[in-house]
Amino acid sequence: ILTAIMCEAMNRNIVEVIFGGAPAPKADPNAPAVDLGVHTETSITEAAQTLVGAKSVIICPGYGLAVAKAQHLVAAMTAELKSRR
Repeated sequence: ILTAIMCEAMNRNIVEVIFGGAPAPKADPNAPAVDLGVHTETSITEAAQTLVGAKSVIICPGYGLAVAKAQHLVAAMTAELKSRR
């Protein structure tokens, strides 16, 4: 049921999601490169320090979190952050 709801919200076909998603669009090998903006990499330690130092944190769980079965990890992280208030 959750998958169907998420597919509807993402305007995706449930069959495509379950069986491998939509095919990737074909790239034009002659197209000029496009600057997609700034990319900043971080480490787990830096991310943890940022979360601990933040005034507030908004967590938006989505389909990927459910697929990864990581809800308990987010719950544990949330409990840890709340305990540091």
